[in-house]
Amino acid sequence: MSQATADPTLEALVPRGSRWRGVAFVVLALAVLGGAWVVPALVRPTIVGNGSAAGTEFPAEHRELVLANIAPHGWGGVTVVRIDDVPGAHVVGAWAVEGDALGNVPVADVASADYLTKRLGLTDADRLPRALASGGPATLVVLWQIDSCQTAARGGADSTPVHLRGPLATARVETVPASPMLSSGGWSDGTPCQP
Repeated sequence: MSQATADPTLEALVPRGSRWRGVAFVVLALAVLGGAWVVPALVRPTIVGNGSAAGTEFPAEHRELVLANIAPHGWGGVTVVRIDDVPGAHVVGAWAVEGDALGNVPVADVASADYLTKRLGLTDADRLPRALASGGPATLVVLWQIDSCQTAARGGADSTPVHLRGPLATARVETVPASPMLSSGGWSDGTPCQP
């Protein structure tokens, strides 16, 4: 059997352990873990607002226009992609506008849902999918077609699922109070619940 001899030139090439190098490695590992924890929270899109919403009903059309305050937040802005239907109602049109449009909802002399959307100044540029800047107030506007008053009033959701996307293709679903707000016995003006 042969004996291995230690070569002093090879031993000189092997790095020696250092306390500072070990500390630097631990600090770097903690920074990477901390970044992996914090960065997704910064790039994750969100629109959670103050929960206030208002609606205008159109019983003759079986429609309701609902406006909900939202607060877009996420690095690089938020794109509101689409809104899901709820039991008893489906989305006819959906828009997102920057600013608080909730105070602009006229409740008198509104002839139709289409007339109201024009009066609110909604354009095709505001239709979903719509990118919104982060940090300011915004309003989500949803025009619902009521398919079943009983289902919408009895089993309708208190909130509506909204699909979001961030600039780094991060997707998320949140709920906002933009569902049809029918009273349990029918429309709020006393019109019978048909169909």
